[in-house]
Amino acid sequence: MMNVLAFIPYFWGNEGFSYDPTRQYMFGWYHITMLVLMFLLFIVLWFLGKKINNKNRYLRIIALVLLILETLRVANFHYVYNYTWFESIAFHMCSWGVYFTVTAGLFQKRILFEIAAIPAVVGGITSIIIPHGILPYFNDFAFMAVQSNISHLLMFFVIIYAVKTRIWKLKLKRFWVSATSISITIVITHLINLYKESIGDYSNYFWTRYPDSRFPVIGEWSYPYHTLVLSLGIILLGFIFYLISEIVINKKKIR
Repeated sequence: MMNVLAFIPYFWGNEGFSYDPTRQYMFGWYHITMLVLMFLLFIVLWFLGKKINNKNRYLRIIALVLLILETLRVANFHYVYNYTWFESIAFHMCSWGVYFTVTAGLFQKRILFEIAAIPAVVGGITSIIIPHGILPYFNDFAFMAVQSNISHLLMFFVIIYAVKTRIWKLKLKRFWVSATSISITIVITHLINLYKESIGDYSNYFWTRYPDSRFPVIGEWSYPYHTLVLSLGIILLGFIFYLISEIVINKKKIR
């Protein structure tokens, strides 16, 4: 019991955390451990999804779990870090992916999946592979680190599962909807950054205000071109996802 009680402040309150700028996070032991765990979680969810007859209900359950995890994340920021409720709601690209994916998973409309596709698939998988936005700021296996990895995995899973089960009938010719949606989302994100700056609550979601030196992937890029390159990059990766998905779907039709 004492061990459990001692674990709670470590897990929920990030107690005892000390930032170490010299630590190797990219493919360090902890990063590799989380990669393996997320891969296994995906396999388990996929296996369960194949066994369950009601695919639509299963997808809604996953979306609800994702919503609960995000709600707990907001609560953690508010109660542990003393953020206001508004400050606790994030507008990172992956946060948009969570909001869009929950909506798509619950209501299962084509346009909702198209809006969610790029931030969920691209943001979901890249944030697990490139851990600098998550791991350096929390205890190993603290709530925020674990929740973030699971949430990124779940939003990726929802889109892939929806395509596989044909809940979402993906069409390459409708990629323009996803590309337009993500472009609008980036503009809205920048406006939120500017608004929060104007009220003294600084934020740099999707790094639209400046390249973040703490994030080595873009730390040396030049403003404002870094945002343009990131935006085009995420749209290109989204197009590749659409293209590969349609190729796989067409091959299955031929068979």
